[in-house]
Amino acid sequence: MVHMGDSEVAKEHFENYGLINMDHISDPECRLYEQFGLVKGNFSQLFGLKTWIKGAGALVIDRVKFSLQQIGDGFQMPGVFLVHKDEIKEEFIHKSVSDRPDYTGMIQCCVS
Repeated sequence: MVHMGDSEVAKEHFENYGLINMDHISDPECRLYEQFGLVKGNFSQLFGLKTWIKGAGALVIDRVKFSLQQIGDGFQMPGVFLVHKDEIKEEFIHKSVSDRPDYTGMIQCCVS
């Protein structure tokens, strides 16, 4: 897991989601994000209607905690990369911050 926060803040967030002992790398300068081709988001990608709708659903339906705390560069677009044996096996580059990859489908390449 690559993130922009410091290691202690990241560890706390991971524990909140049951991801204990998660290996992680702090990248506050977003160098790895850039290496993986992830760019800064535009207004629509970050604050568009789709994002507001998904955010409201996350708060109400999924009961995700709302926070104004910003960790790292709030304009950095996310992505998910499955790296296995030093090779990118699967990738999902978000077109909007509200996009959600099919995590289960992504790991199917390496399950056998």
